[in-house]
Amino acid sequence: MRWCERQHEIESKVHESVDEISDEIGLDVPSYPEVFWTGKTIYFEDTGLPDYLWEEFENRKKSKASYFIPKFKVIILNDYRTHEIAEESAHFFHFSVSGIDNKRPNITKNSICLEILIEMLGFFGAKIAGSEVTSGYTKWPDLSRLDKKNQNEFRKNLERRYGRDFDFEELFIHQQGYGLGERLYYDYIHGKISIVEIRKLFLSRFDGKNEASNKFAELKERLWTAN
Repeated sequence: MRWCERQHEIESKVHESVDEISDEIGLDVPSYPEVFWTGKTIYFEDTGLPDYLWEEFENRKKSKASYFIPKFKVIILNDYRTHEIAEESAHFFHFSVSGIDNKRPNITKNSICLEILIEMLGFFGAKIAGSEVTSGYTKWPDLSRLDKKNQNEFRKNLERRYGRDFDFEELFIHQQGYGLGERLYYDYIHGKISIVEIRKLFLSRFDGKNEASNKFAELKERLWTAN
């Protein structure tokens, strides 16, 4: 299939995913995102994005990691998989209806918890849009429940195995976000969480003092109790 045909197909799938999430949650978005499937022929210059995003574009393309750029409402898809399309569509939907801002010049507990909630709703939205992917982080211990000493030792073991460039913080955010998103989805489809609660999560900006960290703690207590 030629690149332009695949590009059109992927754009259509993104639009369908956004519509499915919108219909389920009961919230409208005013527009669709701009979508680029990198394929084999697209280059950074083709996106029209500013130069400071070039390095991230190349790094993610190399690792086949798809992502959403909120400021420009652009989805970059580096892999042609249903879950990739659905999750980035869910991120677009979430940012569109909430106006959330996840810029974090300083790494704080609250800002990390905000990113966890963003990943949670991205995973939840992907499931709503038809993704059958399950969290791939269940083989790791629950990192949020390790004390500081054990967490540091776990981090060192990962660095010894994967190298010093291993991003422990990214692992933590995705493990917690995907784990909560999966549990949120199954509680929702089994009627334990109402659509009103789900809609409130998508609409919240979590920008009050410690609001994101408090919500994270609340959801952990409710959805992911210690064994």
